[in-house]
Amino acid sequence: THGTGKLVAILGYNKRKHGEITYVKHCQTEDSARLVMLTSNGYVLGLGENDNGWLNQGNTTRVTTHLLEVYDPSDYSNDKATKTRITDSGRSNGAAINTIYILTAGGKIWACGDGLNGKLGQNSTSDSNTLVQTQDGSGASTGWVDFETSVGSSTTTCIAVKTDGSWHALGDGATEITGGGNSSTDRLVWTEITELQLSEWGVKYHELIMNKKPHGDVF
Repeated sequence: THGTGKLVAILGYNKRKHGEITYVKHCQTEDSARLVMLTSNGYVLGLGENDNGWLNQGNTTRVTTHLLEVYDPSDYSNDKATKTRITDSGRSNGAAINTIYILTAGGKIWACGDGLNGKLGQNSTSDSNTLVQTQDGSGASTGWVDFETSVGSSTTTCIAVKTDGSWHALGDGATEITGGGNSSTDRLVWTEITELQLSEWGVKYHELIMNKKPHGDVF
């Protein structure tokens, strides 16, 4: 920024192609730094440490010289990205948690990177270095309107809302999410929930809850 507080230039970002930058997140852990951006034309751009392959390049190679297109709408039937989140913590053994989530205008949630606790929604805990569409009990899931992530010292949990107003959880079986017969068991696919306790990481969900209150009262 040269001390001006203004974005001067970043290699890999093309305003004519990508549009305005609407969201920026920089994550820094002890041994890992990542940068992710969402643009008005529905692209997701990223750079940095690529542990677990969150950059969606089919590898785990670190990229620090230029931004990469993590999500290009033209590769996904021109379904533009409308929201993205990247986990910003590390495992208890010091390894970084690198997982990215992308919500599209078509109501899909894609994920890429670390699969700990099943947070990629593939009914497994395996990593993926390419984007995968998150699943519920019936397979690839659509109809999502919003989501948020919560990251603990070594875990990640996501909650999301569907167009029918139902709430769902994915990933670590955190104590803050209960109800509907759910327990502390990790959720390897989206699982409907009926109760959300705002505990240690619950503050991360506050905006999502208030925005989606018309879908039903939240207690």
